[in-house]
Amino acid sequence: MKGDVFERVLAIVSTVTEVPVEKILSCNRTCEVVDARSIIIYILFEECMYPSQIACFLKCTASNIRYLISNFHVRVSTRKMLANNLQEIYKELTNH
Repeated sequence: MKGDVFERVLAIVSTVTEVPVEKILSCNRTCEVVDARSIIIYILFEECMYPSQIACFLKCTASNIRYLISNFHVRVSTRKMLANNLQEIYKELTNH
């Protein structure tokens, strides 16, 4: 069940942000990849997944996940493209 939610969110975020799934799941730290990863983390957290569960899917630590969650609104407020992508992703998620 949670794996299905993760795969669905990952696919939509990859399509909207135009960041390949492989890069999102990698250790890549370029701004666009971290933004895409942050969107996935925030949406999964909103879907009632624990940071430790999200960390398993993304192969990172729960503390990394908590850090991105706690700083997500700052990222959105300082990156217009991230805010635009987030709105588009929410539309896609509600259409499915």
